[in-house]
Amino acid sequence: MGKKQEYKLKNKEYLKELSKKEGVKPLSNGILYEVIKEGSGEGTVSERSIVTCHYRGSLISGQVFDDSWQRGIPEAFRVNDLITGFQTALCAMHKGDHWRVHIPYQEGYGTKRDGEIPGYSTLILAALGKVEASFLCSRLRYFCRKYATLGKVSASFLSYC
Repeated sequence: MGKKQEYKLKNKEYLKELSKKEGVKPLSNGILYEVIKEGSGEGTVSERSIVTCHYRGSLISGQVFDDSWQRGIPEAFRVNDLITGFQTALCAMHKGDHWRVHIPYQEGYGTKRDGEIPGYSTLILAALGKVEASFLCSRLRYFCRKYATLGKVSASFLSYC
């Protein structure tokens, strides 16, 4: 068996064992999650929503490939621009939820390497406190338009929200 097949099998086994753990819940397509902290239970988002949240992405080896907490600022993104597994999880979360989400490679980056993430990788995303960003966008629009008149914000950025 080659290294890729061993790695694929190791990731598959990780998810199989994790699914037996108490407190681990399934979402669709083999995605698993653990609730670290329950949020307010209010509000959900759709795939077209823009959300902000802190998150940390790692592999089953513990190698961290992205960490907004380390940068000190939450990320903002349109849900449908994300990998399918993160979309599924965010659409199931509520404001203030803190989950650890385990995403099989089929719902992540697939069979090919993506930067420092090898093909067949299970992704572990710790995500905290998603916020429906319609309020954020209205505030951003206000400030952007204010500064756009001063020539400090590009029109392409204004169209994002």
